[in-house]
Amino acid sequence: MIGLAEDANAKVLILPMEIPPNFGKFYTDAFRASFPGAIEGTDAVLADFPLASVALNRDLMQADGIHPTVAAQPLILTSVWRSLEGLL
Repeated sequence: MIGLAEDANAKVLILPMEIPPNFGKFYTDAFRASFPGAIEGTDAVLADFPLASVALNRDLMQADGIHPTVAAQPLILTSVWRSLEGLL
């Protein structure tokens, strides 16, 4: 997908995600490593984890502990914007 986007002269920003640790260390490490691996050999930019400022704050996460609340959205926007602004 990155290659197709770049072939269309698009700038690509990859937003990494995390998975819950109950998947196990092997799977979570492999998942985390897939994002830098995906941009190798491309001009794509890997952003910081967009939930870094909210994921450990229970007040900003829904009851499932996985999904952010409405109140978290401005913080996520700020995180993504730091990487996106430079591409525009």
